Amino acid sequence: MFKDRSKGLYVFWIGANDYLYEKQTNLEDIASKATKNIAWTINKLIALGAQNFLIINSDELWKTPYSIKNKDLVRLKKLVALHNAKLVDAIKEIQAQHPNIKFTSFDLNHMFNDLMDHPDKYNQIYGTHIRNVTSACLQVDHAYFDTSRKPIKTSTPCSNPAEYMFWDPEHMSDAFHTILGKMVIEKLDKVYS
Repeated sequence: MFKDRSKGLYVFWIGANDYLYEKQTNLEDIASKATKNIAWTINKLIALGAQNFLIINSDELWKTPYSIKNKDLVRLKKLVALHNAKLVDAIKEIQAQHPNIKFTSFDLNHMFNDLMDHPDKYNQIYGTHIRNVTSACLQVDHAYFDTSRKPIKTSTPCSNPAEYMFWDPEHMSDAFHTILGKMVIEKLDKVYS
């Protein structure tokens, strides 16, 4: 696809699915497996010529409507903390082995919490209209999709989706992603200018 992989930016924002649905009880093992997979993939990309990476840590999965409904708060809070700490350590280790590789980190965890606490601040800066930071616009449960990801029941979204931080119980809204995208571009502009 790309002839010169050194010019691309490789974005890593993964982990949520490793934690939301995994019911293994050894949280250390779950977080280690996920972050080792991330590190392995980054090393493979470096071997193929990649030189620029954006690493986005995990948000507070335990604050999503899905997690609150399923009473999975303590477990997910621990997993997010483990994931973010192990991710930092993995990137430091890779950076030590490859000092010429550029890593940019974005603290989604901080942004997520700050947006929940101060939505008006973000609305003013980024031209959004988030008012609801606790419930989802589209009220569905996990049974919304069958194993082939085809909808098995329908649900009507709220009439004002631009006011919601969560689109559905597990995913962020368009307004949230608008803010995130603009903040990431701001960060990258500073790093690469």
